[in-house]
Amino acid sequence: MPFVAGPQESVEKLSIERVADQAISALKVVRLTSSTNVDLADSTLTYEDAITAGVATSTTTGAGQTINIQTYGVLDDPFFTFPLNDLLFLGASGTITNVAPTTGHRVVLGKSLGVGSIFIEIQEPIIL
Repeated sequence: MPFVAGPQESVEKLSIERVADQAISALKVVRLTSSTNVDLADSTLTYEDAITAGVATSTTTGAGQTINIQTYGVLDDPFFTFPLNDLLFLGASGTITNVAPTTGHRVVLGKSLGVGSIFIEIQEPIIL
């Protein structure tokens, strides 16, 4: 039976582990390439490349290594310097940006909670 949060319970963050298809740095956005593998997501390529699974929270140095991916919730890192409440988008080669794309695909990843923190809540890609 699946877990169902009761009135006093909530989900803070969701994470999964998968196998990387290549070297992937922490804080890069990834997509599923199979039920077990991930690669970098990219808003400038095909629709399938823009379907995002989450943000890598660990780093791999090559293909075949396990990587941790956060799919939902608050992610803290001093690298994040986005202004409070800015929408965050998928960019090229797995980057997170607060600049909305004008070509390719628009994928909202979530929003900034101010310097050092983002909230991941991934939406479906929109073809531009």
